[in-house]
Amino acid sequence: MIGGGTGAVPLLAFLRCLAPKGVECNFILGAKTSHELLFSTEIQRLCTQTGGFFRVTTDDGSAGTRGVATDEAARLLRVRTFDCVYTCRPEAMMKRTIDLAEHAHVPAQAGLERIIKCGSGVCGSCCIGPYLVCKDGPVFSSEVLIGLPEFGESARDASGRPVGLPSP
Repeated sequence: MIGGGTGAVPLLAFLRCLAPKGVECNFILGAKTSHELLFSTEIQRLCTQTGGFFRVTTDDGSAGTRGVATDEAARLLRVRTFDCVYTCRPEAMMKRTIDLAEHAHVPAQAGLERIIKCGSGVCGSCCIGPYLVCKDGPVFSSEVLIGLPEFGESARDASGRPVGLPSP
């Protein structure tokens, strides 16, 4: 699992489901600073409980390894094998993670975030390619995301206009 910032929250929920089942879980948690690391104590405890590892990266080096979570993911995907990669937030990080997993021939899934107005697929504000995050997601496989040129590049603002995503 690779979570950036608030992306730790949904991945922690998933980790809480997997840990009691004895599934080995590994987690890379990235943030800008040590003050922005969410639930690191619980994530570390659960990963240890499953026999997995927990790594932290911060942009400023105030905790864990200095750098971004995808740098650590790239390193680990070169030296270890994994059954699947799960990632959440921010989208530029998820795009890089999906690309890394694809290169390593590991299936991956990403939890997307979009503005959802109607929640029924009528307004289209949450679209990504032909998919609606509110109805078809929010979790998408790497097979779907690899073919979507806007993944990691753009989203839609509250009015429905395409807007660029911030750089990682």
